Parts: sequence; structure tokens; C-alpha cells
Amino acid sequence: MRTLSDQELARLCDLFARHMGLSFPKERWNTLDSSLAAASRRFNFGDPRAFAAWLLSSPLNRQQVEVLAGYLTIGETYFFRDPRTLDVAQKELFPPLIAARRWRQRRLRIWSAGCSSGEEPYTLAILLDRMLPDIARWNITILATDFNPNALAKGVGGRYGKWSFRATPAWFREQYFESQREDEYRVADRVRRMVSFAYLNLADDRYPSLVTNTNAMDVIFCRNVLMYFTPDVAREVASKLERSLADDGWLVLGPAESLPRGFLHLKPVSFGGIVAYHKRPRQAAVPPTPEAPREFSEAVPGAAVREENLAVAKSPPPAFSAAASLFRLGEYAEAVEQLEGVDKAGGLTPDGRFLLVRALANGGRLDEALAACDAALSEEKLDPALHVMRAEILQEKGDGTEAQVSLQRALYLDPELVPAHFALGNLALWSGDIPGACRHFDNARRLLDRLPAEAEVPGSEGMSAGRLREVLDSMAICTGSRTGGR
Repeated sequence: MRTLSDQELARLCDLFARHMGLSFPKERWNTLDSSLAAASRRFNFGDPRAFAAWLLSSPLNRQQVEVLAGYLTIGETYFFRDPRTLDVAQKELFPPLIAARRWRQRRLRIWSAGCSSGEEPYTLAILLDRMLPDIARWNITILATDFNPNALAKGVGGRYGKWSFRATPAWFREQYFESQREDEYRVADRVRRMVSFAYLNLADDRYPSLVTNTNAMDVIFCRNVLMYFTPDVAREVASKLERSLADDGWLVLGPAESLPRGFLHLKPVSFGGIVAYHKRPRQAAVPPTPEAPREFSEAVPGAAVREENLAVAKSPPPAFSAAASLFRLGEYAEAVEQLEGVDKAGGLTPDGRFLLVRALANGGRLDEALAACDAALSEEKLDPALHVMRAEILQEKGDGTEAQVSLQRALYLDPELVPAHFALGNLALWSGDIPGACRHFDNARRLLDRLPAEAEVPGSEGMSAGRLREVLDSMAICTGSRTGGR
């Protein structure tokens, strides 16, 4: 029996659509009612109706919104959920990628977007471990993101009860988990090292981005996520996911979900009733009409670190403006072609070189991106943003040690460069150094506290100080603290 009336639920649905981009059709109101009852206890309300009245009358801060969204979008998750989709990944999606990379760069990039407590990314890691007998020679990136800090904390811990294994074959738990105590099992270290957990809000945050490692993905699993969004928000999220895929990459949605219309470069392919979306290489595009200078500067992530160079944005060369527009649309190969043409004519500015490196990296051409970055650094040795970008490319290539060296050089040149502190924290977290990660995140937090919340953080690809501060606060997974609340 429902706690809230139809009128109260209708008003709440309107609130959630306007401020969170979430959609709740009437057939899901029973589930919404029970989710709000659970959330009311988290926010220290004994009465769900009092909680509803508070929601409708009090503006929530970002942390409270995201804690609440964690209850509203919570889905049942367990290992080997939706085995038919996983079978398609194992037999149809992964093998061609593995075959194409085996004799060149042994590299795979997978993203579990909306990973909840981590069962999906760990399942994918185990499938790849079984498919690759020489996995130690591969650079495997499995990025797991969610906006619920408590779910992320469980994923980082890697401990699960028996209920999470209810759909798994016998070998799964026996070979890849260690018994901790009665009815609790921990993911084996070799599997845990394959998965990196990070905070990301699909509806609000910017991606693809080297800063958040969300670029040039081979396969993105975003299952049972778009269904929660309003049509406009779902379209925007799908557009950003499309741009986050490398050419020939795949987007995998939930069985009951479909991609909004109008995505010409994502072709639906059916595998026995399971549909995945293939990103076809783009044909040569007509350069879009250059946009306003402000948009132009945003297309050169990190350029704000070199403020003296931003003056060129007032009257950018036409070819550069066209490349910047192509970059924003995710047309990375075409942007590279434009910029290389300018470079051959000897007219590429420092900002142009920066954008060339970024476009190569976002397109997954890491060796070329590293070479272009080193060439740019040979002329701009004192540019901290280039050192940060070099570190991001090296981290993608699996060279964390050299990436750390580049970040330390960046901080020598600019000790207050927040993205460098943030990247060092991610490197430490990736290597299992939790105290070190928290130390670097605290340095970034201290610097952010000096900036107005709405100020753009130099080198962060347009992220505001307030938003990056919230992302860092979500790194409470380092300390086990909780976020949100009344």
C-alpha cells in the first residue's frame, strides 16, 4: 500500500524531472513510493509524507540531490546479470577487438557507466581474464563510474554476500573470490586491479575527457540507466556516450532500452535479439561554421592554464575554428586532419598543438598523441598543461610511473594546478595507495577552497570549482565517510 497520494507523487515527479532529469511514468509510482520511504530514513525523517513535504519546499544541495538520486535509480544488481547480453559481449564484441589488437598494441578500454556497487565491471574483468591467457601482457582499462558514493565504496572494497552470486556458475566464486567470513567473499586482487572506480554523474558531468578517463572507449556498458532519464536528458547522455566511443566501438544498453533516434553513426546490430550499437567510422565531414570565441576556448581543454595565449581566441584562424568545432562534435579524425594541414603549412599555434594532442588522444591514437605532445613540449617546455596531458596519455597506456613524473613536473611549474593534484590522487588510488590518494585529493580540495564555486578550474576541461569540489567530496571512499543527509 502506498504512503504518498497520487497528487504528492505527481508533484514530486515534476520536481525530479526539472531538477534531476529523472522520469517516473505512472506505472512506476509504486516503486517510487517505496524508494522515497527508504530515502526518508536516510535523511532522518520518520514519516515519508513529512519527507515529501520537505523535498517540495526546501532547495537541496548537490550532495543531497545525488544521495536522493541513488535511492530513486537504484536497481537490483548481481554478478552475471543478464547472461544473454554478457554472452554477446564474450562471443561477438570482445573477440574482434582482441584479434585486431593482439599483434599491435594489446589494449582494451571498457566502461561500465552506472556501475552501482561493482558487480558488472568485476564480471567483465573475469570474462576477459578467461578469454585472454596472456592477459598480463595486455593493458586493460575497465572504468566503473557512478554518482552514488556509498555504492562506489562497496565496489572499491570488493566484498559481496552470497545473494550477489545467485546467477553465477560454480567456477565463478571458486576461482575469483576469497572467503572472508561467513557469507562474505572478496574479489581476488588480480581482478580488483583491473577495475578503477570513479565518481561521475552521467546527467551533469562533462565527458568524453582525458581528465576523467572517459575517452576512446572500445565498449561502453550503460545498462538500465537511460530509462530513468527524461527524453531530453537521455538524448544528451547518449550523445556524450557516443563521443566517448572510439571508432568501431560498441554501446550496450539494457534489454528494455533503446537509443533515441537521430544517432547516424551508431548502427543497431542484433545478435539473436540482443541489440548493441556499433560506432561506424565517420565519413569526411564539412567543417561546421565556427562558433563564438567562448565556445572556441572551451574546445581547447587546459588552454586556460596559458592565459597569455587565450588572446588568439578573439580572432582564431578559420581552419583552427573548424577543427575546434569538429572536436566538440566528437569528429576527432576530421579535427586531426584539419590541424595537421595547418601544421604542414607552418601555421599551428601553441593552442593548435594542444588541441591536436587532445584530438589524437580522444580518438584512441595514443602513440601519435604522445609523439605530438612531446613535439609540443620541445617548444613549450614550461607549459604545465602539456605535462598534465602527457601524464594522462601515459596513464592510458598503462605507464603510471612515467605519468607520475610528468605530473610532478607540472606541479614544479605550477604548484597550484588542481588537475595535476587530482590526477596524482587517481594514480595513487589506482595503485592501491589509499592514504596517498587522499593526501593528493586534500591538496586539490585546499586549492579549490580558494576559488569561487562558479569559477572555471584551469586545465579541467571547463569544470567549475564547485563541481570539482563535489567530485572530490565523493572521494569519501578513501576514508569510508558518508555524504549527503539532512
